[in-house]
Amino acid sequence: MDKIENPVCKECRAIAQELRSAYLRTWLSAGPEFRDAWLAASKLGAEKPFPKAQLKDSPEINDVLRKKYVHEAVSGHTVPNPTARD
Repeated sequence: MDKIENPVCKECRAIAQELRSAYLRTWLSAGPEFRDAWLAASKLGAEKPFPKAQLKDSPEINDVLRKKYVHEAVSGHTVPNPTARD
């Protein structure tokens, strides 16, 4: 069997990068309350440290998440976690 160097497709990688960028822009534009909540949740070991209320207010993140879910449903792929490094 041939070894596959990178089994993730280009579209999966592009969506993961878009999601990382959207999360970063949300972080940078957020107020101190959001950042404090995120840091507290991450220190407690929360898997998804971003407060859901803040993410629901982010049309950019929601648009990328929709793209992710459509790609996963159509292709059967799993888009890498946005915190994962390629």
